[in-house]
Amino acid sequence: MPHHNDHIFLLLATGLAVFGSWTALDLFRRARLHDGTVQAQWVTLSAVAMGVSIWSMHFVAMLGFDPGSPVSYDFGLTLGSLALAMAGTAVAFTVCAQPGKALTRLTGSGVIMGLSIGGMHYVGMAALRTAAVVGYSPVWVLASIAVALTASIAALWFARNDYRHRLQVVAAAVLGAGIVSMHYTAMAAVRLTPIQGAAGPQGIQPLWLAFGVAGLTLLLLFLGIGASLVDQKQALRLALRGGATGLLGDGCRPPPPALIGGGTRSAWASAR
Repeated sequence: MPHHNDHIFLLLATGLAVFGSWTALDLFRRARLHDGTVQAQWVTLSAVAMGVSIWSMHFVAMLGFDPGSPVSYDFGLTLGSLALAMAGTAVAFTVCAQPGKALTRLTGSGVIMGLSIGGMHYVGMAALRTAAVVGYSPVWVLASIAVALTASIAALWFARNDYRHRLQVVAAAVLGAGIVSMHYTAMAAVRLTPIQGAAGPQGIQPLWLAFGVAGLTLLLLFLGIGASLVDQKQALRLALRGGATGLLGDGCRPPPPALIGGGTRSAWASAR
């Protein structure tokens, strides 16, 4: 049974994936400047941003999916796919944020993130309701997982090796492009078998899902902006406090790099 994807949704999904990846990696970068409870809070924010980004990208792309019959989505599985994306990235960011540069830690966190991206996609596809049975080509399924793993490991490598903004755009582009590539590679695996005499699908209609995706995307935007503003305010406060206590000496020495663009109390203390 033939099916096709509208290319305009490919462009929208790519923009959303790259923007969401940039936001999540920026929050993760800030998490690495903290420790303890504060770090856990930043990791949680970055996981929410990443999970929403992956989930939104998937369903924006799926709005362009036309199997030749009406489509809807099961509410429970749709929500479960979002939870899986956030939980998987939370574990990956937590592992990757730990001190040290062990290759096994980096690879392990990339594998966890890649599997969560792949798992989110296939659970999201399981939520699809249409007048056809959805099957998959095993070769393309394996290829899609390989794409997700490669992109995740590469993006986390960039993010882990740069506390500031030098490689963040590259990391976001790699991860965003990897997420989209994984989605369309997985869609190439889809094999549809029509169901004769099937009733209309029951579940969330694509239009309502589009409103939900738009709302979560706006949440993602404000999450990133709000977190950045809060962190910048804290950095400014610490810089002023440091100047008042003479930490800047004669005023000619600039603040440490970790403080610029999102420094923290622990980063400032270590710079002393």
